[in-house]
Amino acid sequence: LVAEEEARPLGFSIVYPHRRLAWLRPAFVELVAIVVAPPERDRGLGRSLLDRSELVARAWGARELRLHTARENHGAQRFFLRAGFRPRDADPTFYPRGQAAIEMSRRLS
Repeated sequence: LVAEEEARPLGFSIVYPHRRLAWLRPAFVELVAIVVAPPERDRGLGRSLLDRSELVARAWGARELRLHTARENHGAQRFFLRAGFRPRDADPTFYPRGQAAIEMSRRLS
């Protein structure tokens, strides 16, 4: 999903369905990435991208949206907590360079 203004990209999100079998509805959808260009922050674009990502997850039939964020990324953690996500688990070596991550999730009703 891309947020743009006058054909200029401002941010994007990537969602991926995790299916037990290819023809089943996803067990959950992962928010792989959500990015807003620094000069465009604090305009509600991140929340808009998150809302649109949730709509896609619901359209796929998912009941849960999950994500990982760096343990040191407190701004992202606050953003997701305000959006109703809750910490699930920690992975001390999630990222390729061994950076620790926190997994967060939100039930989709």
